[in-house]
Amino acid sequence: METGKRKQQADDQTLMADILAFQERLAMESSRLALGCSQAALRDTAWSVMEEEYQIQGELADEMKKRQWISPAPASAEMVDRLRQQLKAP
Repeated sequence: METGKRKQQADDQTLMADILAFQERLAMESSRLALGCSQAALRDTAWSVMEEEYQIQGELADEMKKRQWISPAPASAEMVDRLRQQLKAP
C-alpha cells in the first residue's frame, strides 16, 4: 500500500513539474507576443494573458515548494549585480 502511495506522489510531482514548465513557456510566449504587437488592444490582451500565466506559475511553484518538491536556491549577490548591470545597459 505504501509503495502505491509513493508512486502516486511521484506521478503527481512529475505532472506538476510538467505543468509548471508549460506555464513558464506560456508566460514567455505571451510576453514575446505582447512585445511584438503594434495594435494596442492586442498588446493589452497579451499582457493580461502573460500576467495570468505568471500568477498560475507562481501558485504552482508555491504548492511544489510546500510539498518540498522544489527548493529554489536564493540568488547570489553576484547574480543580482549581473542582472542589475544588464537592466542598466542601453
